[in-house]
Parts: sequence; structure tokens; C-alpha cells
Amino acid sequence: MRLNKDNCDKNPALDFHQCYRGIVSILGYLVTLKHPDLVWANSELSKYVQFPGKNHMLAVKYIVYYLHGT
Repeated sequence: MRLNKDNCDKNPALDFHQCYRGIVSILGYLVTLKHPDLVWANSELSKYVQFPGKNHMLAVKYIVYYLHGT
């Protein structure tokens, strides 16, 4: 999945924004401790913390599912 600025929501709902921001920050913590294979993915997701869109959340969920399986 390609993430870009076109997928950004300029006014994300507060709960959606907080959820995305929280998950990305937790992923950043996990990347530094146990999963260096996710550095690039976390870097890409971190670019859109200010204005996340639905495609960005789908990418976050995909990474969470990957972590659940490993």
C-alpha cells in the first residue's frame, strides 16, 4: 500500500486521531526494542501523524496484525 498526502484527512475526528497517534507511538517503542524490521514502516506512518486518513489506519492495522503473528 502506498501512503501519500492525498490520503490525508485535513480534519480527522479527535478519537480517530488519538488512536492513530497512540498506536504509532507504541510501534515506535516496539521498533526500538524488538523489531528493527519495522523501522521503515514506522517512519512512513510517522509522517502522517498530524493528519491521518483511513488508508493510514489500515496500514497501522496491518502492522499490528503482523506483530500479532510474530
